[in-house]
Amino acid sequence: ETTTNAQTSISINTASMLFGCLMNETETLKPRAIAALDSLLAAYCKLFEKSSSSNAKVENVVDILQSNPWLQTAHTTSGNHDPNESQMEFNFDRLSNSLQPLLWNAAQTTQPKASRHAAAKWAFKLLKPSDLISACHILSFVSGDKDVISASVAKDGLGLSYQLGDEIMITSNEGEEILTPDFAEFVKVVFSSDDTNISSWRPKYWDFSPRGQGVALRYGSMCLLSDLYGGDEEAVSIYLSRISETLQTFCVSSGPTRKDRDSIELLDEASICLACCLKTSQFARQAVVGKTSILSHEVIGELSLTVPSSKSRRYLASALGYLLEDISIWNCLVDGSFSGKEWVHHSTVEIIIKKCLKKLNSLSTDFFVVSEIHGAVFLGSTCIRALRLLADREKSHSEDIDNCMKCGSKILSALGNGLLHKDEVIGNACSNGISIALSCNNQKDVMVLNKLLSDGTYEALRLLSMALKKFGHGDLTDANRASSLSEAAGVILAATTVRESPDDVGKRVGAVRLECVEALFALLGSSSYRKDQEIGLIIGESLALYADSYSPMGATWSQPTQPRPANFESSYANELPPHAQVIYTVLERENKSNSPHKRNACAPVLLALVARVARISHKDSSYTKRALSLEIREHLVDIQMAFLSLLADPKSKQLARESCCIGLSACHGFSLATSLTSDTNHRDETKILNERLLKAFGQTTKHGGSAFMESRHQHAQRMRENGNEDQASAVSMMEDFGMESEVGGTAGLGEAALGAYREMANAAIMLDRPDILYSLMLLSVSLPVWTASTFRGLYSASSLLGSEGCSSGKTDEIKKALMPYLKNLIPRLLRACNDPNKQTREQMESLWIGITGGGSDARSLVNDHLLSTIDTLMEDATNKLWRARCGACNALAEIIVGRSFQDLGGGEAVALDDYPSKNSLTATSRLLLLFRVTVRSLDDVRLTVRESGESLSRSLRSLTIRLCDPKTSDPNDIDSSSPAAVASTVLPWLVRKGLNQSCQEAVGFAVSTILGIVEVAQPKTLQPVLPELIGSLLMAMSGLEPAALNYLQTRAAAQDSNRFEQLERLRLQMAQSGPISGALTKCLEMVKSIDSDVQKSAVVPQIDSALRCGAGFATRAAAADAVSMLCTQCPSVFKHAGTSTSNPTVRLLRALYYASEREQGTGARTKMIFAFGNLAALAPGSSVRSLALRLCQRYELATGSNDDPAARVAVATALRAISVRASNQFGDGGSNDIWVKKVLPLAYLGRNDKEAGSLFQEVWDEGGSVANMKENGPFAMQLQEKILPHLTKVLIGALDEVSWDRRVLACKCLDELCHKNILAPAPRSIHQDSFEDLRQRNLYRASSSKIILSTCVNLIVSSRVWVGKEDLVKTTATIAGNWMSQENVSGDDYEINPISKNGTIWDDLFVNDSWFKKTHESIIEENGDLNETMVEPSDVVENTKQISEEVAIDFSEGDKILLSEDNDDEEMMDSSSSYLVTYSGLCRILLEEGLQISPKARSKTFYSIDVLSYRAASLSALSHLLKSFQHAKYLRELYTKMAGPLIDIISSDSNDENDNIPPLIIARAMDCLGSSMWKGIQDDGENTFTKIDLLVKLFLKHCREKQIAWTIREASAMAATKLVFCAEGSALRRVEVLHDLISCSELCFKDKKFWKVRCEKLKILKFLCKRAGKDSNEMQLMLEALLPLKEKMTRVAKSSLTDSESKVTSVASEIISSMSWWP
Repeated sequence: ETTTNAQTSISINTASMLFGCLMNETETLKPRAIAALDSLLAAYCKLFEKSSSSNAKVENVVDILQSNPWLQTAHTTSGNHDPNESQMEFNFDRLSNSLQPLLWNAAQTTQPKASRHAAAKWAFKLLKPSDLISACHILSFVSGDKDVISASVAKDGLGLSYQLGDEIMITSNEGEEILTPDFAEFVKVVFSSDDTNISSWRPKYWDFSPRGQGVALRYGSMCLLSDLYGGDEEAVSIYLSRISETLQTFCVSSGPTRKDRDSIELLDEASICLACCLKTSQFARQAVVGKTSILSHEVIGELSLTVPSSKSRRYLASALGYLLEDISIWNCLVDGSFSGKEWVHHSTVEIIIKKCLKKLNSLSTDFFVVSEIHGAVFLGSTCIRALRLLADREKSHSEDIDNCMKCGSKILSALGNGLLHKDEVIGNACSNGISIALSCNNQKDVMVLNKLLSDGTYEALRLLSMALKKFGHGDLTDANRASSLSEAAGVILAATTVRESPDDVGKRVGAVRLECVEALFALLGSSSYRKDQEIGLIIGESLALYADSYSPMGATWSQPTQPRPANFESSYANELPPHAQVIYTVLERENKSNSPHKRNACAPVLLALVARVARISHKDSSYTKRALSLEIREHLVDIQMAFLSLLADPKSKQLARESCCIGLSACHGFSLATSLTSDTNHRDETKILNERLLKAFGQTTKHGGSAFMESRHQHAQRMRENGNEDQASAVSMMEDFGMESEVGGTAGLGEAALGAYREMANAAIMLDRPDILYSLMLLSVSLPVWTASTFRGLYSASSLLGSEGCSSGKTDEIKKALMPYLKNLIPRLLRACNDPNKQTREQMESLWIGITGGGSDARSLVNDHLLSTIDTLMEDATNKLWRARCGACNALAEIIVGRSFQDLGGGEAVALDDYPSKNSLTATSRLLLLFRVTVRSLDDVRLTVRESGESLSRSLRSLTIRLCDPKTSDPNDIDSSSPAAVASTVLPWLVRKGLNQSCQEAVGFAVSTILGIVEVAQPKTLQPVLPELIGSLLMAMSGLEPAALNYLQTRAAAQDSNRFEQLERLRLQMAQSGPISGALTKCLEMVKSIDSDVQKSAVVPQIDSALRCGAGFATRAAAADAVSMLCTQCPSVFKHAGTSTSNPTVRLLRALYYASEREQGTGARTKMIFAFGNLAALAPGSSVRSLALRLCQRYELATGSNDDPAARVAVATALRAISVRASNQFGDGGSNDIWVKKVLPLAYLGRNDKEAGSLFQEVWDEGGSVANMKENGPFAMQLQEKILPHLTKVLIGALDEVSWDRRVLACKCLDELCHKNILAPAPRSIHQDSFEDLRQRNLYRASSSKIILSTCVNLIVSSRVWVGKEDLVKTTATIAGNWMSQENVSGDDYEINPISKNGTIWDDLFVNDSWFKKTHESIIEENGDLNETMVEPSDVVENTKQISEEVAIDFSEGDKILLSEDNDDEEMMDSSSSYLVTYSGLCRILLEEGLQISPKARSKTFYSIDVLSYRAASLSALSHLLKSFQHAKYLRELYTKMAGPLIDIISSDSNDENDNIPPLIIARAMDCLGSSMWKGIQDDGENTFTKIDLLVKLFLKHCREKQIAWTIREASAMAATKLVFCAEGSALRRVEVLHDLISCSELCFKDKKFWKVRCEKLKILKFLCKRAGKDSNEMQLMLEALLPLKEKMTRVAKSSLTDSESKVTSVASEIISSMSWWP
């Protein structure tokens, strides 16, 4: 189909295939076929339009050549006519012939609805332009389709979509004539029954559906009306036959009547078309009367009474009326003259009237049929109208006509009675019937009322007045009936103006006429008027008809006998003639009413009066001499002022306002009409009328040219000149109280009320065409009532302004007249269209559409004058009057949408402080001005202006973002750098000016615009402002946050710290999920794309400034996130030379730490620490080490008396960040190895800190893993051992602290070192050649242990008891025990032992110091205050100073900072200054710390609850120390020294209150006693405490039930077990000793509660069993000694097998197993 052959290019093969798809394919494929058909149809239509335009050009050339033959030669030589053009036309004719069978096939009812819809669309769009008759045939058929969419498309194609069921019109709603085919051809194709020339496959009228038949009939009537010659007689006959046949099916005599919906619609259309045909064609009327038609006039009369449709009855009655009114078709001439008798006979009018009267008389009964009454009303009214016309035409009356008149009078009376009927259908029908019966043809004067109709007319008039009062007010208010009654009232009032009636009847009629007029005036403002304000127009038309009903040449009117009163008087009005009465009543009473509804209703009434005289005067100049015209002309000024006052009334409704606009134009039109037939004075009246109107609209030179520019002083002056001094005084009083009044306008009209009209007047004055004002006012109306068919011709511009004002009354000519002035007019109109006053805005919008056409036409006009419009509106946006500012902002918001850079003027970027002149504005400078205007409007004092500013800000933001987006820029744009120019101009202003506005709305607008620009702009575009933009966005994170959130979080922190954290998290989430955060992220991503110089010199200082100067934590958190992001994506930003504070990275590192230290919220602090760690990885190593050293110092300062947990946590957090995020720094400790000497030891100590322990643990793990990667030598040493000297120094410092918590931390660390065997002899190596290395390693450990032991012992003996001191003694015992353990002793080399093993030196604490012989202060004074002795650290240590000041760190010093503080490792490890602790002295001091040995120094508080744990810990440490060194010689000496005090404590009665020794102390004393026993203990005769039997009895004593304390029972059992294990055999084999030991074991049955006691007592038997056996003589003797006790031992063991504790049963099982082989 794309070949060059013209005939092939219009083939229908594709169309046939696609139509076949619609008919046969499945539903899933039909949408694709429909889309393909639509595309193909568009292609055909485009080709046809191109062909039509080519043909039109050829015809135009031919016409030019014919008018100017001299162009013949030039045209011939210039080129030849394309031969394909005629062929193209021929091909389209062939196309239409080819399409017809295809479309008819697709339009069949058996096809799918998609096929029928496509057929209708193709016939409408393609076939109709080429073959009108065939297309209308198809469309008529499809219009009756059951598918609503298909039928709707077909009706649109015929132009019938809006008029079905109404009057037949041949023009569309837009006034364009509907294209119709020739009437004869259409009838022949659709209605003819002759099939000789028509293909049988084309359906005819009777093949259509009922709806299709109705459409075909109506379209045939339209063709008939469009025919200039009234239609061919044969075609009319065929058409009339089809109508008659259709109506014949609804006759009652023809059978049952069809009443379905489609049939009723067909009946209506047939009736309407019959009336139209009979009205249009005399041949049709003759055919009906001459009996050549199927339908006779008798049948029409019968149908008008019996058909089931009210609309059909009305139109059938009208059809009969057309027959009766045409007397030429009746055979009623006798002797060449008209015979009324013959007319009555042939027309059967008398029979019809009597039948109708009979039907109407049944209304007085309860038995009547509404449809028959309805038909009788219209049929009888039509007959009366025909009789009146006949009587007026033929002056001689016959008796038959008089009889008909009498019956007609009775019908009028019956219609009057029907007006009051409760049924609305009957009431409206009767009122319409009166209007029809008393109406007349278009005549100047009404017909004289026949005297035979006087009585009936009087009765109808009287009842009509009653009906107006009944249904116009009160509970029975019915707006529809009131409207119908008002229309009937106008007709009957006009008809009764001239009467052939006796004087008495005339008086009665005159009185009732006045009542009816008063009833009409009473409807103004009534409840029915409030329901439907269009009643005002109907009342006005009725009053105008009444006032202008009769005014022949030379007529004189009676005048009132009394002079004209100052105020309205009803008596005076009743004496006036109709025209004067109506004008006088409207102006003097209704217009001055206090009711706003009355005043609103006056506007349409005055409009109807003035419009009538103006409309008819333009058609007939003699009409200006009629009474109503003269009366209106006399009061034209008053009418104009009435319109103006109603226009400015604040309570005026839209109909009233628009009526005033049209009325003012009608006044001007009437003035023009009178000036054409009058002298010069009347022409001057037109000019004066215009000047008065302009003055009223504010166009005066006295007050500054416009009411809009009027000052308050001028306003007050004008009010005084107009006689409104009281109002001026009231305004001044209101202003004194601060209440602003509205100024502007003239003659008491307010500025807001006259806003739209003031703008119209300004435009007219600017164009020097005052008459244009009236056309603009006519264009400004927008209610649909003015375009309705009822009022369209009455109030149009052409009818009101006439031929003289036609040039200003037509829209096209108005546009042409305004074209030269549109440059200045468009800004004014746009501003007025966006006025804050709704009334002004609505009317100016209508005017705008009327002048520009609206839509694309208006857009095109704005585009032509865009720059001048924008410049003018920007000036108006800064006007001193708020209405101008508001309208200008709204107008700017509309016109800047979608503009390109070139539309705004193009150009280059401008500097921020450049202010170009008005004549040299570029696109960028206009954008800056727009931003200034927007920000100013957002901060306006008026709320309305601020709202307009918000609308402008949205439009400007969208425009700016689009202009900055390279993707949306026009590829054909001349200036390809426009996005960069816009961004580089706008962003500096937004950053420096926009973000610093005092108005929060303006700041929000600036931020949102920045965000949008950042989203679309390229990095190179943003490079000049990117650093500053990043800083501004960081500051905006907190600057735009509501202050209420900060207040809420502060208040919540006072109640609950958890709430503080929760609110902080919420605030951070809000900030991070907001648009500012997104823009900041986008900017940070762009940093890597800009120049490195800009990166290093500008970005980091901006972040540092935001971090230091940010008022909110959201800014600081965002700055931290920015640092982290840049460290990851663009680390080169932080690569600066130098390590001092001049280095931006070092400054930022320092700022991050101090910001994190001060930050209260966890979330923000975490982000800062995270950024701190990331930045530390990139910062110079010396600066990081210097900062780490300072952090260690800060930690030490935050302990002790200056305890500051927050500072310690901050230090730990910072060190953790370095170790986790910058662990590479730990690999380079510098010349002084800060990480090993300071950081790691501090981290090891801080691991046990309650607040910062977990943080220091990560520092130790992460940093230690890097530091531990050094060479280990022959031994794989742990990190603790590698840094042991430095660790020892830190731990000793902690032990020397006054803070007890620090001492406890050190003790925990020491305890851990002991358990890891760090403070113990090193294990032997498997390498034989490493003995010297092992010795050096032991010496290395021993040195640290010696210093630590010395410090611990000194601390034990020199300090009072403090919380945690028990950890100190435990640690001391553990360290000493590790070195005293025999398996850990390295030969006889005592140089590496940190403790002297000589246990015989009882008086020395340190070697040779005789410490116990010296006098020392008692640790606890007699009767001392326990609060001084035992106080919590938080009470002792006063937090006197918060370590939060920022200490200046000189990073340039680098590693030199350690030289003044750290000593060399060898110097530090020199232990010569430390004293060697003796083993015996340590045991003695622990014994004295745990027991109150000296009776003289006994104190009641020695064993107090506060120090009890310390006493018990001392004894436990002593027990541990004794167990670790099992050297018999030394233990014997120690036992000799300690046994006495221990046994004294054990022997005391714990149940005795006088002894005051806690059971725990006794239990620990037993542990010490058992631990001090050595292998082979026996009675040596020197020491009484070595007698085995006495010891056993002592233990048995404490194992009995009398001993309440279970700890003592357990300890005594353990000591007995140890004694069994260590005692010499002969002493143990004694009978009494064994009996006592077994008795101890038996007591376990009685201890049911404590399983540990039971278990320890069973262990006595267990160890006894282990001492018995056959391996040695000693064991054999023990076995023999135990055999007599076997049964008792077995019983005890077996009884324990059922114990609930598994450990007890385990021991019992072992005992039984050991005894199983015993004999």
